[in-house]
Amino acid sequence: QQLQFSTCGKLEFIRTPASENSAFVGNLFQSQSTVQKFLLQIVKSRHVFDSSVSQKIVGDNDRQKLVQEMKDEMVSYLPYCSDDIVEDILKLWGNVHRRVTHLFRASINSYFQYLRLDPDLHIVSHATSSADGDEIVDDVTLRAVMRLLRLLSRYPFDLRHELEMGFKTTIVAPWQVVTAQLYSRLASPYSFVQSTLTNLLCRIGETASHLVIYAAVVGASTTESTRSHLRATYQRIKRHLTKDKQCVVTELEMMINELKRITVLWEELWLDGIRRQKKTIQRNERELRRVQLRVNENENLSPASKDDILKNNHKTMMLPVLTELKRLVDSTFGKGIETRHEQSFVDRYKANIEDVLDSLEVPRFKPSQRFSASHACRPFYNLVTQLEHAVKSCCSVNLEDVSPRLAANELAGVPMPGLVQADEYADVVHIQSFKRLITILQTKTKPKKIAIQGTDGRSYNFLFKGTEDMHLDEKIMKFLDIVSIVLRNNDRKLTAEVPVRCRNYQVIPIGSGSGLIQWVDEASPVYTFYKQHQHDTYSKQLAAQRAFSRVQQQQQQQ
Repeated sequence: QQLQFSTCGKLEFIRTPASENSAFVGNLFQSQSTVQKFLLQIVKSRHVFDSSVSQKIVGDNDRQKLVQEMKDEMVSYLPYCSDDIVEDILKLWGNVHRRVTHLFRASINSYFQYLRLDPDLHIVSHATSSADGDEIVDDVTLRAVMRLLRLLSRYPFDLRHELEMGFKTTIVAPWQVVTAQLYSRLASPYSFVQSTLTNLLCRIGETASHLVIYAAVVGASTTESTRSHLRATYQRIKRHLTKDKQCVVTELEMMINELKRITVLWEELWLDGIRRQKKTIQRNERELRRVQLRVNENENLSPASKDDILKNNHKTMMLPVLTELKRLVDSTFGKGIETRHEQSFVDRYKANIEDVLDSLEVPRFKPSQRFSASHACRPFYNLVTQLEHAVKSCCSVNLEDVSPRLAANELAGVPMPGLVQADEYADVVHIQSFKRLITILQTKTKPKKIAIQGTDGRSYNFLFKGTEDMHLDEKIMKFLDIVSIVLRNNDRKLTAEVPVRCRNYQVIPIGSGSGLIQWVDEASPVYTFYKQHQHDTYSKQLAAQRAFSRVQQQQQQQ
């Protein structure tokens, strides 16, 4: 409580050049209590709280650097303070640190010793686990693992020795259920935390590569700015996996690239792009009509001059739209045609697209025709209508048409996404092949439903979305997995009579804007119930209105 005093204004005033406030500073430091307050304020900023030694320090700082930083700050702020006082306070700060963290050190050693016990004590079920199956660790082991992760994230400097020794010798089985949490903490600003978790993930990859391979391959190839700083860490994990499973990593990279091709088909990509430009076209068209009225009212201009002025205005206004459409051309036609579906799109729409680009740049008219804004924008609207009809009428596609490489290859080495095996000796389900028919759901983002045949003989359905970042969804589902473990094991008598758990589904990101979602059979979306409620409400209101109308008609007849 003594540290909760307000000296911010005084502290900022002292930071000004001493020549401007020499008299004030001299009087201020005559009081020893004031000196002690400023020293305590400096020490307080580096003290151990619930969020590491200091929120002001970002990056790696060892204890010597931290102490030297505090000493330099005391000397610069309090030049009249003696070195003995500074050393005494730093020594006192070190003793307080040790008193605060010695219990943490004991708990770390105890947690790791518990994890080194018989591994069978930590395992609940050796069966293959999915979103609707049994989990693989008990709640006590889970709590020990999560508390160790918390201590690693919060106190990487004070507890570095104990954490480093413990993570080097720990067994990997209890950590397999929290691989998502390990990956999420790789974003720590401290290299010690990053290296410790990276080594642990590499060790997990040696015995259970199916738990880490998807995130490692996706993260190593990401181009998203918010995750680019982690690319080197993911690439290190990927290189470690490549030593023993190079063919699996290569096949998985090919599969992810092919799935991204299926994510958004060319007609969907073009329709989304021109829809974003449609409002701009409509606004420019209205503006061109107003310009045309003003130009036509000018009797001093010849008809040819009027048309030239209108064409120049049209070209200037449509330039941003033309630039965006040319980018679409480069991202589709410019990359080359690799599938039959892309060839079909080129045959059907390339001429129309070229006509739209020409009409936006230099509108063409017959010699007897005058400039018309609606006529100049007509090819654009025609293309919108054609693509809307094509996208709406397309309910399914063949895998051979959109990805011949996936249709021709058997990915026997790639693990099935979304499945978690409890035991390192369990049979891991791998991908055998992709089903030939891909269903396109008629919703706004046009997600695809794909079926994958596993080596266990079962067929696994996934919803493939390509316009959303799935990383947050993945974290939420992993959190629900942990909640289910705690709920199930917290009171075994209660859960034996009334099973309590969170029913969820697996989410597997395969890029910054795409991912696979486990398909839940015999389930209805919430939106379906909402639409049904709207329909029922409208039907009741309509029936009531008709009954009221019949009553009025009967009264009028009487």
